Amino acid sequence: MSFNPNQVRDSASHIRITDFQAYPMGQKAYVKIVTNMGVEDWGEINNMETKIACQLSVSLSEMIIGENPTKIEHHWQRLFRAHRNLRGGGLMVHCISAIDMALWDIAGKLWKVPVY
Repeated sequence: MSFNPNQVRDSASHIRITDFQAYPMGQKAYVKIVTNMGVEDWGEINNMETKIACQLSVSLSEMIIGENPTKIEHHWQRLFRAHRNLRGGGLMVHCISAIDMALWDIAGKLWKVPVY
């Protein structure tokens, strides 16, 4: 399999996050990120009250809606820095991690490579 960086750039240059949803299911919460190109994926939140996880995740999503999902490090830093001074910061990190997970999976789908 040959890797062409131009294909990566082309497939990701116009993609944007268009929708974000959060779902409590049993002992976990799940976030779903949807793009304008029909690529979507999920992230998982453990070890916190699921309704709180969903509400925090949805509030974080306001910072990434309309953005390019392949700028993963940029989004992580932006989300973390915006909330690093809040008490209970660990809860936010759980939610940011779920978003990060979904973004990496979206990037893997776009570039047709596995994300381990």
